[in-house]
Amino acid sequence: MLPEPPKKHPGGGIEESEEAAVNETAEGEPKYGGTLRFGYGTSIATPGYTPMATANAYLYYLTLAYENLITYDNDGQIIGKLATEWVIDNDEPSITWTLREGVEFADGTPFNAEAVKVNIEEYQANSRTETANVKSCEVIDDTHIKMILESVNSSTLESVGYFVFYMSPDVLKNDRASLDTSTCGTGPFQLTEFENNAYAIYSKNENYWQEGLPYLDCAYEVASAMGTAGLTCGLTPGLSRISQGLIIALMYLGRVGILSFSIAFITRNHTPAKLRYPEMRVMIG
Repeated sequence: MLPEPPKKHPGGGIEESEEAAVNETAEGEPKYGGTLRFGYGTSIATPGYTPMATANAYLYYLTLAYENLITYDNDGQIIGKLATEWVIDNDEPSITWTLREGVEFADGTPFNAEAVKVNIEEYQANSRTETANVKSCEVIDDTHIKMILESVNSSTLESVGYFVFYMSPDVLKNDRASLDTSTCGTGPFQLTEFENNAYAIYSKNENYWQEGLPYLDCAYEVASAMGTAGLTCGLTPGLSRISQGLIIALMYLGRVGILSFSIAFITRNHTPAKLRYPEMRVMIG
């Protein structure tokens, strides 16, 4: 059972008794509010246009703002996300999806079978292999869509179910270029500020369909070699010089490489103003 979020007065305050109840939440139990800040070594050029996210490393970005038809539980079993049921017909062959009702994109556009069709066709226009086995999409009604397949393939369910992330069809039609620097999905957060190769800030989607979620107000992600170095030397002043030096050495020896090491060394006594953040406790991942 998810805890109820604290209720606010019109002026924005929280009732004293409710605030006390929130503060007394047992350790380990979810609490509402707060910002998650983390560093990530891979940047994304177009965070809102999902067909261009061609590497699994970009899933960190996509899953904040976008969702798929299916996902996996903690045991690795396939479960529904934007779809609640699916029927595979190997004779036709086809997959018929039952879609979750009451879901909207961040711009208020309904998530429905037509939105699924538009997104599948958008992925195909970008020659994505995940949708290569889909011959056509037949909209049955708002909550049901049939994907006619080219051939029987056991991987197609997961290819089209998990690796296609759904964008608002209205934005795709009327303002496609905006998705280069913003998002419009059904996910728990939406991108509110972005600078390529530097940082991405995602804010809570107040109209998210999963009741009680998300708990966080914001996710602040510092990305790329320059961003990671800035996180280490600029946003973590609580770390000792030895700790910062150790992190820089690990960055140099690991996947981020010599560019991060060079920038970290040059800027070790300088905090870039653009990357300064008011709270200094961060997670580096």
